[in-house]
Amino acid sequence: MSLAALLWAAVLLQSVLASLRGMPESMLRAMRDLFLPSGLMRPAAAWAHLVLQIILIGLLIFASRPVSWFSGAIGVLLAFTYLVLVARARGSECRCLSTKPQPITNITVLRNVFVLALAILSIGADGMTGVSWSQWPALIPLTGVISCEAASRSVRRA
Repeated sequence: MSLAALLWAAVLLQSVLASLRGMPESMLRAMRDLFLPSGLMRPAAAWAHLVLQIILIGLLIFASRPVSWFSGAIGVLLAFTYLVLVARARGSECRCLSTKPQPITNITVLRNVFVLALAILSIGADGMTGVSWSQWPALIPLTGVISCEAASRSVRRA
């Protein structure tokens, strides 16, 4: 596994934990905040999204090649979808990585760009072998995610 895959799995886990309490209403509320089409606003879609995130976390951590290439591609597709949805919903509020609503600003969009970078760096991770400090560049997007999340929360309080 690469350090980027582990960090991307941690971001997904945070999203799962934020949505888990109050499922499926909590996920549906986040989906509504992002202005998803009404056809997707069903409890089954919310549960399917949660299950997809959990499966992807497992694959990012445990899958070896060539499965890791496939799961990495799914992760990039998911991160890119999040980026597009957040950019489109700029100006509203969302509970994307937390249980409290936060305004969707340019900082939120930048956070999702960093998440996409983590997802791209995680492609081709090789299961539980090989996390090392030589993969330190993966810490750069994680630092960006954390910084943007902190800045977004401080904007909300102001």
